[in-house]
Amino acid sequence: MRRANARDFQAVSRHHTDIDARDGIWHFVFLTLDRGKDVKQIPWILTLLFATSTPLLAYKFLWQGEAVPASDGRKAILLTPGERDLVLAEMRGFLQSVQEIVTAVQQQKVEAAAVAARRVGAAAQKGVPARLIGKLPGEFKMLGFDTHRQFDQLALDAEQLGDPDHTLEQLAALMGSCVGCHTAFRIDPVTEP
Repeated sequence: MRRANARDFQAVSRHHTDIDARDGIWHFVFLTLDRGKDVKQIPWILTLLFATSTPLLAYKFLWQGEAVPASDGRKAILLTPGERDLVLAEMRGFLQSVQEIVTAVQQQKVEAAAVAARRVGAAAQKGVPARLIGKLPGEFKMLGFDTHRQFDQLALDAEQLGDPDHTLEQLAALMGSCVGCHTAFRIDPVTEP
């Protein structure tokens, strides 16, 4: 069986003027199927297209996210009002836990600090919709995931070591992540489509 080549594509293109250049390969694949040529090659072509496009799409929608330059020099993350409320509620949860950790350490109740930290650890991010996570820029996601991880580590160390000074050192480092994130990003609402 003869393999399809550029001349076949040109011939098909001349007969089908509705082919758009952006969709050329797909139209070529389907028109080749229609013409009955090299049908055995179609699965390989589709596999190749899938294998090359999947990582790119995954990067774009699962990791890259989107942020635009803001007027104050930070990056603005554009979210719907509901998504923005969810992210801000999570941040208020961080702040509430920080306050409880400081109070617990001041009262020498390191176990209470562990409870407050664990509440906003990695388990807390399970309720965040995948669609929202996809909208967030990679750097923001890294800071957020790391903040949850740091709270988990603080809780674990507080339980195992029971050392208030160590807990405060960890909290100081954790607050550096919060300050870094708020220095780099802001969340702006956009109207839902």
